[in-house]
Amino acid sequence: MRNLLGLNSVYGQSSLLFVLGIISYLLQFLFTSYLTHQLTPAFYGNFFLALNVLGILTNIFLLGTQTTAVKFMPRYIFLANQSHLDNFLRWIFRVLRISFIICFALALLFAASMSFGHIFEAKSFSSYELYIFMLWVTPFAAFMTLLQNFILGGNHPIVNYLMQNDLVYLLQLILFVLLISVLQWPLTNINITFTLILSYVLLIALGFLFIYRHNTPLFKLILQDTVQHRSIADPAWKKMTIKVILTGIIYTLNNCIDLFILKAVTPYPAHVGWYSVVWVICSLFPLIPQSIVTLILPKIDLYTQPNSALEIRSFQETLNKINRIIFAILGTLTVFIIIFGKPILGLFGSEYIAAYPVLIISVVAALITGIAMPAAYLLLYSSNINTLLFIDILELGLLLILGFLLSIFYDIIGTSIAWLITQCLVAALLIYFARHRTSLKSAWIF
Repeated sequence: MRNLLGLNSVYGQSSLLFVLGIISYLLQFLFTSYLTHQLTPAFYGNFFLALNVLGILTNIFLLGTQTTAVKFMPRYIFLANQSHLDNFLRWIFRVLRISFIICFALALLFAASMSFGHIFEAKSFSSYELYIFMLWVTPFAAFMTLLQNFILGGNHPIVNYLMQNDLVYLLQLILFVLLISVLQWPLTNINITFTLILSYVLLIALGFLFIYRHNTPLFKLILQDTVQHRSIADPAWKKMTIKVILTGIIYTLNNCIDLFILKAVTPYPAHVGWYSVVWVICSLFPLIPQSIVTLILPKIDLYTQPNSALEIRSFQETLNKINRIIFAILGTLTVFIIIFGKPILGLFGSEYIAAYPVLIISVVAALITGIAMPAAYLLLYSSNINTLLFIDILELGLLLILGFLLSIFYDIIGTSIAWLITQCLVAALLIYFARHRTSLKSAWIF
């Protein structure tokens, strides 16, 4: 039992995931700093906005299957039910076949129409917003995300985390340095789009290589013609997938809607770039609990089933240990950023130092978000997705109302205050419902 939970090595594995999280953040920090010195704040703001649009499109075209895989694959693997596992994976591939065909068709149609307008000088590529080009990148980003979740569902959290974070930033940093500093290509919409696609193609190849080396049957199943292997869909798969689609889209919107609001309201385009840099700095706060909680994601469903024979007390002990690590790190990090916030902002360029008041407000909001993240994961992977969906919808509505009102009157400061107020309420709801829906104390440290 203790080996299944990994209690004897929880600190060791958590430490490794934390180190990977720090490396990932540093790579993201270097990547952002490099780009902010190559682009104006307004242009960088558009680039960051485009990456958020890509996240939304990826969630739409995956149809919730990425989370469904993490929920059901560990159960079938733990029960050694190979037939159910094969049936489940074939069902996923059949669902995604249609989605990916539509995605590629839309991308090709959009590319053809833009090329036609560019050739006949009706509208040049440069006149389009960068986020429009993300439709071209979506099929590659979506397939990469699916492979990552197959790896996580197969109980390889460290490899999943590497592919989801560290390798993404490392590859994109290398490719953009080659593009700008070595090849000296201009940072046009087309060149940025091509670079992003190349990075995801390389990550897909790495994902296939890992699955081939560590799970050859799964690799063969992925390559099979799934149309010829009809599977009987479990109603629980469909139910979970439908809920996750909406939840995933709303969750992604909640992470970037304040940026969209600021872009729509502010008379100063540079403020979008400022807010994007503040977001990058604060991204370490959710990154730390995400990296550590990844350790237990495949086990949540096993320990929160109503008739589970597994000891939930042992799982709570593991969760408490993880929370102690999270609390200690996030508290220290908050103090550090408050003290050294201005020099940190200066690393992105002197014009970003003026965003220090926004950084202070956002750091407090990020601290609250990070503390509540284990509760969100417990609800997501313990068949309480309806509760999580309710909270996410409430968060989106509150962000829209407060975001627009406060941003209109107080510009970028108002946007950050709206995020702070919203996160306080959402954190309280997540922790409350996680306690009453799963019998687990998600923010407990003792």
